[in-house]
Amino acid sequence: MVVREQVAEFIQNRDGVPATYEDIILTNGATDAIRVVLSLFKNESTKPLGVMIPIPHYPIFSSTV
Repeated sequence: MVVREQVAEFIQNRDGVPATYEDIILTNGATDAIRVVLSLFKNESTKPLGVMIPIPHYPIFSSTV
């Protein structure tokens, strides 16, 4: 939490945008970040879910979906 607080403070100082540690998600790079974001779209219900992937795209998109 300490690192996320420092990142939030940096963003506020640099960009003037209000931020808290709760707004910050740290990952081990772009691939991990994409996996985290796409995991938010997991469908736990029986209702069908679709995800649109732009073309051309970063290859990890299609392999993660």
